[in-house]
Amino acid sequence: MSKDKKTTSTEVKNENKGKKFGNMVFLTFGLLIVAAIAALAFVSNTVIAEQDGQIQASVQTASGESAPAGAENTEQAAQQKSLEIKEGDPVVAKIGNEEIKRSDVLMFIAQLPPQTRQQPIDQLFPLALEQTINARILEREAKKSEVTKNDEVAKQISEAKKAIDEQVKAEKEEIERNIVRTAYVQQLLDKEVTDEQIKSEYDQYVANFKSQEEVKARHILLETEEAAKAVIAKLNDGANFEELAKSESKGPSAPQGGDLGYFIQGQMVPAFSDAAFAMNTGDYTKEPVQTDFGFHVIKVEDKRQTQPASMEELKPFIEQELKRNVLGDKLEAWRKDMAIETYDINGEPVKTSSAG
Repeated sequence: MSKDKKTTSTEVKNENKGKKFGNMVFLTFGLLIVAAIAALAFVSNTVIAEQDGQIQASVQTASGESAPAGAENTEQAAQQKSLEIKEGDPVVAKIGNEEIKRSDVLMFIAQLPPQTRQQPIDQLFPLALEQTINARILEREAKKSEVTKNDEVAKQISEAKKAIDEQVKAEKEEIERNIVRTAYVQQLLDKEVTDEQIKSEYDQYVANFKSQEEVKARHILLETEEAAKAVIAKLNDGANFEELAKSESKGPSAPQGGDLGYFIQGQMVPAFSDAAFAMNTGDYTKEPVQTDFGFHVIKVEDKRQTQPASMEELKPFIEQELKRNVLGDKLEAWRKDMAIETYDINGEPVKTSSAG
């Protein structure tokens, strides 16, 4: 979380100082993991690639040429299968009576460089586990030594703990604030927006609704005028329009037999729309209709007048709009009663031009 203050270079150094000791350990072991992964790839000459959600392996010869098909070792291929991760947080190692859980290793992995974290988990996890064990062993040995009595180390530990505590506290406070805000807004809007208001808005929508003619049509899209005329000739001979659309149309609606559903004037390109609305129900165009998409053969299947949407259909949208307006009005009124100052990203006063 960022603090409401300017951050100077000196403060940055102080904040980083408290994290330096822990980051140094992670960096050291992170580099060990990177080196181990590189060595593993060099020794096995195995290239792992993730494609279409599956891990596929291709074995290469020492010269870099692809090995013959079927040369993969069965045991090796089995090890390269995608690792199934079960739920829970199982113990993955023990040092005497001390347990290391999977979450401990995953936390260690989260500290590694992004390019290292991209390695397949079935290869990365065992290496990270070994380094987590090493880290625990080092911690044990460190506790036996005098290092914790060093003033600088003690100071770094104190600063790091303080920084973590402040961050956790800030996150907890933000979670609490968000819960309170959400609950209050829900309570406020449920009280302010009533069923009577929603019904009133719907009634106004119905009163202002203007019915329009809409057409239900199918079409067959062809690349050339000659191809379109050939389709019209087949229709004149009694061919089924829907079946012809499936087999001949180049448009995306072909699998649906060219079905475009209902549309009103203006929803289609002018030439197409004008032709469709000029036809009678059941007719198809006797001449191809040209647009920027190609040449169309159109069939009108139905004509009707549009009807207003039902209360059930519109209620969620009306309710959402009313709540948005209520909250906006409340915030505007509250802001007027408060002294609010804003600054730019660097904490500097925002320059505003004076009216005049």
